[in-house]
Amino acid sequence: MSRPLRDPSLGLACDETPLYPPKTMIQSQLIRCDTCKLVFSAPVVGPKTITSRPGNDGLNVDESPLTELIFNNTKYNLYDTVIWKKGAHKNFKAKDTYDLEMNLYFRDVFNPLNLAAIAIPITINDSLGNSYFTEMVKQDISIRSQSLEKLIGRGEVVMYKGMDLRNRNVDRPYAADHCYSTTAFVLWFIIPSVYISKADAKKIRTFNEVSNRFPPKPSKEIPLQRLNPISSIIPRIFLKSEIDNETKKPDNNGIMLTRALQCQRINPSTDIKDNAVYLNGNGQNTLEQEINKINELAADSTKQIETNITPFGLKPKQVESYLATIVGIIIGISCFIAVVYFIMNLFFKEQLYDLNKTMQTIIEKKQQECAIYTTPIILSGPAPLPKVEVPDILEPQKHLEQIEQITSKISANIHK
Repeated sequence: MSRPLRDPSLGLACDETPLYPPKTMIQSQLIRCDTCKLVFSAPVVGPKTITSRPGNDGLNVDESPLTELIFNNTKYNLYDTVIWKKGAHKNFKAKDTYDLEMNLYFRDVFNPLNLAAIAIPITINDSLGNSYFTEMVKQDISIRSQSLEKLIGRGEVVMYKGMDLRNRNVDRPYAADHCYSTTAFVLWFIIPSVYISKADAKKIRTFNEVSNRFPPKPSKEIPLQRLNPISSIIPRIFLKSEIDNETKKPDNNGIMLTRALQCQRINPSTDIKDNAVYLNGNGQNTLEQEINKINELAADSTKQIETNITPFGLKPKQVESYLATIVGIIIGISCFIAVVYFIMNLFFKEQLYDLNKTMQTIIEKKQQECAIYTTPIILSGPAPLPKVEVPDILEPQKHLEQIEQITSKISANIHK
C-alpha cells in the first residue's frame, strides 16, 4: 500500500518519526514558546505490571488512568503506556538514541481523536538510578510507592508534531494504519532524561515477551527548515502537586488579616466631608487612608492596626460581644445549678428523705408536748330569761292577775 501525501504542517510522517534532529542543529535553534504551559499530574500510584503488547511495539506498563496532562488549558488523560528496551528518540548532537525510553499516550478529554504523548528518555547511570524503575522490575503489586511524577524532571521540553509509534517496530516501521492517514498526528513532548541502574535496565531488556522489540527508526534525515515550523521549546514541565502546594501557602508568615473583610457603617451626615469618606465620624482617617493602612499592615504583619473607637457609644460588634457574654453567663449558671441539683439528688436522696422524716417526727412530738398546757376556753354570759306565756293583751280585765304576776317576776329577775 502506497503512503498518501500529507500536509507538511500536520507534522512529521511515519518515515520521519520518531524525531532525529538534524546533525548540525542545536536545541537552542528551535523557536521558544514562553507562553506555553505544560502541567503533569499523577496523583495515584499505578501497579506497574509489565505485559506483552499485541502490536509487537514494546512492553506494556499498567499505569494509573488518573494521570493527566494539561497543555495550554487542554486536558488530556493517560490511556496507554509503553516502555522500549532501546530509546526511540535521539538527542541533539547525539550519535545514538537514548538507552531506553518510556512513552505515555494521552487523549483529549473532549476530543478522543486529539492525541498527545510524552517521551521519557532513559539513561543508564548506577549512581543516579530512579527508584521508579527498581519498583517496576520487581513486579510486586504490593509495593506501590512511586508514581509517574517521579520521572518528571526539571528542564526544557522539546515539542513537535509527529506520528504514533504504536503498532510499529524497527522491522515494521509502517505497519500501523495511521501511517496511511492524511490527518492523523500526535503532539509529542520530549522531557529531560531520567536515569536507571544497569541491573534494572538489564531486567527490562531481557523480559521474555514477544513484543519486547526495538522501536521504529526514521528512514530519512529532516532538514532544519522542515522541523522549525512544527516544533518549539517549552521552558519546563510543571507538576500539578507543586502548583497546588504553592497556592496553599499563606501570605504574611501565616497571618491572615480579616479587618479588610469587615463592613464599615457610614453615616452620610457625619462621615462624608469635602468629598472624602471618614470612618467612625471622627475626621481623622479617610476611607482611602484606612485601606492604605491595611495594605501596609499586610506587607508587614508585625505592625498593629490602629482602631478608631467612636466616643458616641458602643459599636454593634461590641454590643453583640457583651450580650453574648451575659447570655453565656446566665446559661452557665443555669447549667451549674441543674448539675448540682442532679448530683445532690443522685448521691444524697436517701439522706434528704431521712432528714425530712426526722423533722416531721420532731414537729409531731413537740405538738404533743404542748397539748398538755392547752385548756379550752368557754365563753359564758347571763342566765337566759325564763320563758313565760304572754297573755292576750286585748283582754286586760280578764288577765289582770296574770299581768301582775309577770311584772313581779320580771322585777325579781332584774334585781338578780
